Amino acid sequence: MGGPPGPDGEDGQDGAPGENGNDGADGPAATSQPQVDWCFECADAPAGAPGNAGPKGAPGNAGAPGAPADGGARGPPGPAGPPGPPGQAGSNGEAGAPGQPEGPPGDAGADGAPGNPGANGENGADGETGAGGECSHCPPPRTAPGY
Repeated sequence: MGGPPGPDGEDGQDGAPGENGNDGADGPAATSQPQVDWCFECADAPAGAPGNAGPKGAPGNAGAPGAPADGGARGPPGPAGPPGPPGQAGSNGEAGAPGQPEGPPGDAGADGAPGNPGANGENGADGETGAGGECSHCPPPRTAPGY
């Protein structure tokens, strides 16, 4: 007599895709309707609202030089100019001093994923042979009538 049945195995891989189906039946034929000429003479429509202003034009030509100053006071200094381009990178500095002694240990990591199920164990040794059966517990055999 064997042991209980084992657990079900994993599902197999999906099969390959099937072939394309047949084309469906053609639809009904298009209906033709008589062509109606809807043109007739209309009066001219009133003029619409004026459109939006067009884009700004190109700048004009430079004007003629102004007249010379009449000896007035000098004006205030102009604003500061824009910043200059960045300079070239400097050379590498000297290595720093070694760090302090090691820090405290970090927090414990998260538990790992469960492991895979183990392989089936080996069959155990066969049991000892049982004692032979006796018939002392059986009723006497019965025979069919007429024997």
